[in-house]
Amino acid sequence: MQWTTKTNDKLKETLIHGVHKSGLKIYLMPKSFNKTYAIISTKYGAVDLTFATKNAAEKTVPHGIAHFLEHKLFEQPGGGNAFDLFATTGASANAFTSFCNTAYLFSATSKVSDNLRILLDFVFTPYFTDENINKEQGIIAQEIKMYDDNPNWRVFFNLLECLYVNHPIKIDIAGTVESIAKIDKDLLYHCYNTFYNPYNMTLFIAGNISTSEIEKLVDELVPMPEDNSLVRAKIDEPDEIAEIKKVQHLSVATPLFLIGFKDNNFEDDILKKEIITDILMELIFGKGSKLYEDLYSAGLINETFACDFDSEQSYAFASVGGESPNPDEVLNQINNYLPSANIASADFERVRNMLIGDYLRKYNDVEDIGHEFIAALNRDEDYFSYLDVIDSITIDDINRRMIELFKSPAMSVILPKE
Repeated sequence: MQWTTKTNDKLKETLIHGVHKSGLKIYLMPKSFNKTYAIISTKYGAVDLTFATKNAAEKTVPHGIAHFLEHKLFEQPGGGNAFDLFATTGASANAFTSFCNTAYLFSATSKVSDNLRILLDFVFTPYFTDENINKEQGIIAQEIKMYDDNPNWRVFFNLLECLYVNHPIKIDIAGTVESIAKIDKDLLYHCYNTFYNPYNMTLFIAGNISTSEIEKLVDELVPMPEDNSLVRAKIDEPDEIAEIKKVQHLSVATPLFLIGFKDNNFEDDILKKEIITDILMELIFGKGSKLYEDLYSAGLINETFACDFDSEQSYAFASVGGESPNPDEVLNQINNYLPSANIASADFERVRNMLIGDYLRKYNDVEDIGHEFIAALNRDEDYFSYLDVIDSITIDDINRRMIELFKSPAMSVILPKE
């Protein structure tokens, strides 16, 4: 196995990269910290519902199956669980499913090779039975019902229902009670064999372990794939939003709101677009902005007010929200402010320097490094290039992005029960 080493002179950091014969992409960032963090991710998430391979015709599967599969992969033959194995080594383990990715991870201060063995072994050894699937359906159904009553969860997905017409992003990552009832053992194995192909996966480690230790374990535990011809169906999503506003009544003391802007620009350089948008959102909505000061002084927002930008290869949207006694007036003032918004050079430099500081601080924490790098790698981005990209951004880039992004806002509101 060939390893290549890349050093970033500005960061004084090194990234070692190799591709295993199985197709698994491996990255190691050596760190002399007590803690080591490892995360393995597959490009498979909640929106991957229709797909085909060379050996299997196009198939559409139920909502929530990626999340369901994440839960069941920890199951071990004989009734054990991978979490129990990590507990014996003193490691902390977890997993998550997003719209486009599923990841499994651990952090440990000792026995790193032992923990990496556990991680690779359970991720590449699926064990599904009719009995444990039926049991899990009941557990996840309760989880779905619990989130149905969660105001923050509902305000977010209600906003996505406003922004998107056809895109499956508007469906809860866990699916629905009805959709998960359709999941069976054959479907799980089909999705596993399709997406948990090493060609579709990346392993990132930050900490104390050698390439020889990694290579030995990967040789032993990662299987050779039979097929790597995955084809995902294109999602047919119009530029227009689905609806302007969605209101729901739940048990809240103060109304919650989210205002969203659908982004239809899917240019190749996602990292640059993300950085430009992060700067823009902070300039317009951040705590140092005039709009924030005006809204806060008027009592329309409080310290929960925040902004965000979420971007993947098939969707992107910006959002801003929090608590407010009058969400409609917040939207009205935002709509009035945006056409005349003016970006001052001093503010642009301040926010850009703030983001640079945030980026540099991430290298002091192996978990931050792991999450940021694996997210970037799953989008085929070079996170090492962040400083070069942000240095290339100008105020003109920010102004163009402002005109492009801030169109046709939608709003989700959670009001107290009547």
